[in-house]
Amino acid sequence: MKVEIKVPNVSLEEQNGTLMHWFKNDGDQVKEKEEIADAMIGKLTVTIESPASGKLNIIVKENEEIKQGQVIGTVET
Repeated sequence: MKVEIKVPNVSLEEQNGTLMHWFKNDGDQVKEKEEIADAMIGKLTVTIESPASGKLNIIVKENEEIKQGQVIGTVET
């Protein structure tokens, strides 16, 4: 089963941001609640946690533009 990794909604004003850094590589094993990425939304740095344990599938690459609520990857459980 694939579980979506979404950018959290952290601001009512700034809707767009940038995916700054993945802490893991595509295909790596991740654990639920493990910190896996950093994003910048407006002036806020947001750390994104894995929603489940399993194999990471990265969809959005580093330095690409993102929106709050956007799916940036999946975890294959």
